[in-house]
Amino acid sequence: MKVVTGFEMQALDKKVIEGIGVPAEVLMERAGLGVAENIKKYYPPEFYQRVIILCGPGNNGGDGMVCARHLKDFGYKVFVLLLADKDRYKGEALINLNILKKLNFPTFRISSVEELQNLLKLEKPHILVDALFGTGL
Repeated sequence: MKVVTGFEMQALDKKVIEGIGVPAEVLMERAGLGVAENIKKYYPPEFYQRVIILCGPGNNGGDGMVCARHLKDFGYKVFVLLLADKDRYKGEALINLNILKKLNFPTFRISSVEELQNLLKLEKPHILVDALFGTGL
């Protein structure tokens, strides 16, 4: 398996988006769906119901929001936790946040470690998805 660096991944994204013309939204949709399909494959909803997805304001957060939609369609109980104020979400991440709003998808703004700990104790998720940092870090 070939592993690429963060810089190489950014260059590949740019080439696909600008050089080939694939919209960034399509790449994000495919990434989020890929994560959701793998979660379903290895952690089927019959045994692992509750999922929490931690979403930052960047593209990884957008990937996480896409993943959340698909997991819900697959039968999971999904909560999206936003780790930044909604006005910090831009581009494709904002597009997907707005999609979640229109679908009345449960999203919560978490502003402290204590809030996160309390929610984790309350919901007792089977699966926790990190959609915070990506190649842009």
